[in-house]
Amino acid sequence: MAASVQPRQFGHLEPGSAPVCGAASSNGAKAYPPANGIPRRADSPVRGCGFPPLVSPPSRKPPSDGSDDEEEEQEDWRELYGSHLQLEVEPSVRDARDEGTADAWIERNPLLIRLTGKHPLNCEAPLARLMHHGFITPAALHFVRNHGAVPRGDWSTWTVEVTGLVKRPMRLTVDELRIIVTTAESDNYYHYKDNRVFPSHVDAELANADAWWYKPEYIINELNVNSVITAPGHDEILPINGITTQRGYTMKGYAYSGGGKRITRVEVTLDGGETWLVCVLDLPEKPTKYGKHWCWCFWSVEVEVLDLLGAKEIAVRAWDQSHNTQPEKLIWNLMGMMNNCWFKVKVNVCRPHKGEIGLVFEHPTQPGNQTGGWMARQKHLETAEAAAPGLKRSTSTPFMNTTDGKQFTMSEVRKHSSQDSAWIVVHGHVYDCTAFLKDHPGGADSILINAGTDCTEEP
Repeated sequence: MAASVQPRQFGHLEPGSAPVCGAASSNGAKAYPPANGIPRRADSPVRGCGFPPLVSPPSRKPPSDGSDDEEEEQEDWRELYGSHLQLEVEPSVRDARDEGTADAWIERNPLLIRLTGKHPLNCEAPLARLMHHGFITPAALHFVRNHGAVPRGDWSTWTVEVTGLVKRPMRLTVDELRIIVTTAESDNYYHYKDNRVFPSHVDAELANADAWWYKPEYIINELNVNSVITAPGHDEILPINGITTQRGYTMKGYAYSGGGKRITRVEVTLDGGETWLVCVLDLPEKPTKYGKHWCWCFWSVEVEVLDLLGAKEIAVRAWDQSHNTQPEKLIWNLMGMMNNCWFKVKVNVCRPHKGEIGLVFEHPTQPGNQTGGWMARQKHLETAEAAAPGLKRSTSTPFMNTTDGKQFTMSEVRKHSSQDSAWIVVHGHVYDCTAFLKDHPGGADSILINAGTDCTEEP
């Protein structure tokens, strides 16, 4: 996706270089017009992906005599991207969800969706806000993935100690740390036991028994082509009446590909792939000096409301410059990675008000612990059908004594909120997590923050 930056400088196009969509021409700068005059609707929270005028742009830096890479960093973003930039400030505050954690001192955007509980912070921004800002994501909304607390240190005094079972214990300052280029890849555990796409028949036992982890052909080095529908949004309702059926409905979304490949086509189908509508592409990004495209682009297409009324689902697929596209169905693999099947949105008839009918749209999933999504509902039905007696309890599950049917009150549970005894409640069951405090990758705080509480709603 687009990079997260504070307002930064992008340079001019060099004379004689290929023109970039929306960049300044020899006759002066031009802004991006709405794609093909497509009207913008205001009935969805995700529709704010038009790109409003610039707000308080930073002053332009003079060119330097540095390297080519430095020159690229100093390009004038106003000429390159015009009205594609939305420099609206996103707030950062002390989030109540961080209280009681080692991150309580950090200011964060309150809209960030937490994916793995309160602490450590793993989050993403709401899709509506990303599309509102468009091509460049404000730093306050950029996704975060942490495995522990955010260090509160000073560059000049911060040190890293290497001790324990080593011949030469040492203490390193930040200035002493180096990135070393080697002649071979790393041999650490996560280099081999992560980021792989195996054939569908390979399960965990086979991967370990036959050393599939060490086969280089299954390493993920590039993303594959992917696309998403952002409008209509999840649970958006489109009224069906004499007015809406007489005008078009603008579908929108984004797409990207890996390896620096440019998106060349995006298509939408309303009939399960029998026919496809070619979308209008909005490609704000200037290619690198090597011809690479690393950022997301946007797409839109106008469809007839009556055609939507006859559709059970809508789907999108993208193509890149190597003519790679997305498969229709999800392809199972052990790690669950690189799934890039068609993005499908279900279309259902509803009655939002008495005497009215409308179409309600349902996305596949919702982020974090938010409920909803047709895939979640489908999984629930499949799980219920497959449920059978005789299931074994995982040996990694925190201990829960259910043999005597003992009941606990919440006042009793609240007494177990320390490192000596950490209990949690999930779906009405009491779990003793004390033995797992030392093993949690995010540290004991990740459990202790919920100790003595009902954390059913925590992901």
